Amino acid sequence: MHRLEETTMFRTMLKSRISGAVVTETDLAEAGSLLVDEELMQAADLVSGERVTVVDLATDARIEAHVIPAERGTGVVGLRGTQGHAARHGDAITVLSYGMMDGVESVTHQPKTVRLDRRNRILTPDGEAERATAESDQTSGAAVTAETSDAARLDALIQSEV
Repeated sequence: MHRLEETTMFRTMLKSRISGAVVTETDLAEAGSLLVDEELMQAADLVSGERVTVVDLATDARIEAHVIPAERGTGVVGLRGTQGHAARHGDAITVLSYGMMDGVESVTHQPKTVRLDRRNRILTPDGEAERATAESDQTSGAAVTAETSDAARLDALIQSEV
């Protein structure tokens, strides 16, 4: 007589999300998938090559992509190759990652949420951008001025496309 052995069921659960990311670049000619600033990857517990779902918040278009690290601290969130058709430069997106969890872990797990401002800086619970505070303490006035100028240009681009 066969004895049935207990098996563990795994569930696919939301592991983390990056909420409110703004697409900073699209490049249909470049091979790839989803470029993400390494700082954002770390905050959302993403690794290079990890499969994610990208949701365009304007159209609700959803695609699967794999994560490619972009330079830390740049705020880059870009779509490359065919994934570049899913969202336009300046579109707000959400990046969702999933993990396999056993029954106990699936009940107790709390997904990590990383909220971003319009410059793709991580927001603290009080709504302030973490990186802006850290950079003002560690960079020269010229670097902060350059960043502010770049951010103002990005804001203008976002507003012109809305």
